[in-house]
Amino acid sequence: MNASRSYFAYAVCRTHDGRAWEVNIRTGNIFSALEQRYCGRSEALAAGEAWLMDERCREPDAAELAFRQVWKDSHLSAENP
Repeated sequence: MNASRSYFAYAVCRTHDGRAWEVNIRTGNIFSALEQRYCGRSEALAAGEAWLMDERCREPDAAELAFRQVWKDSHLSAENP
């Protein structure tokens, strides 16, 4: 996940046993994974892109807006010490 300036990010990776693909996601500084496993990399990439588009289009509630501001402020201060 090389998107340090982005609030949302995803990465497609092989599962630990190598039998399937999974989508790891990041929202702010919280990392998790989508529950589903995928047979192919292209299927996992499509799922990651769909998740990203859904997150970008979703209206955040007040708590998430506050968290986003804290996240943004912490990244701005890290860039300009």
